[in-house]
Amino acid sequence: MKYAKKFIVEAVIFNGYDKPYFSEMPTWLEDEIGSKIRFYDKKFGYLGIETIEGKIYIKPGDYIIRGARGELYGCDAEIFKETYEKVEG
Repeated sequence: MKYAKKFIVEAVIFNGYDKPYFSEMPTWLEDEIGSKIRFYDKKFGYLGIETIEGKIYIKPGDYIIRGARGELYGCDAEIFKETYEKVEG
């Protein structure tokens, strides 16, 4: 059987440790910095995210996604581009 996702997600790109850190700064992201989102390894450029499955690390260029229920997770840029398309509005 084949399945398609039924919901729209919000996402931002982590730019790395050069400001601006993110492609945009929506309220949900701003609210999570310092709690679920932590700046970890500036030497290697990784960012830590507390997800429902535990802590993950993303690298510059990867996406932070806010799911349908407000959960956060990271996604490799190439996989994101293969999985999602931008919607307006």
